[in-house]
Amino acid sequence: MADDQNPAGTEPEDKDPKWYRETLARKDAEIAVLTDTMTNQLFSSVGIDTSRGLGKTMRENYNGDMSRDALLAYAKDSYEWEPPKAAAVVDPAAAAANAAIVAGLGRIATAGQPAGSITPNEIGDQITAAEAKGDWTEAIRLKTQVLGGRMLRSASNR
Repeated sequence: MADDQNPAGTEPEDKDPKWYRETLARKDAEIAVLTDTMTNQLFSSVGIDTSRGLGKTMRENYNGDMSRDALLAYAKDSYEWEPPKAAAVVDPAAAAANAAIVAGLGRIATAGQPAGSITPNEIGDQITAAEAKGDWTEAIRLKTQVLGGRMLRSASNR
């Protein structure tokens, strides 16, 4: 009932001991929730699953400093547990950036490779051979192919 008269966090004028106990209990509950959330985030950032097994046991018994290094030292000393090498080193933002770089380098390497088209020297030889045989249709088709390639290169350079 004291809460109805006084907003949360304000002190009543008569300093009722019951109000102090209720406020203390409420603040202790808030602190417990925040501590639990921070501890779960700390354990998951190290790579420990606190929902079962060894991770659950570590979580229940850990009362040390809320730093990553202290937790890793505790896990190693008490349980001989070390994080997987990939989980300890990989930063999600860095991994995404590295994946984009690798994909870009792959595209660049692919772009430098010939696409399997006929090189101009081979076409020239084929035109000469077609004209020597008297196959004018084939010679004209090959010449058209050369001109088409030049037009495409010319258009792409603009």
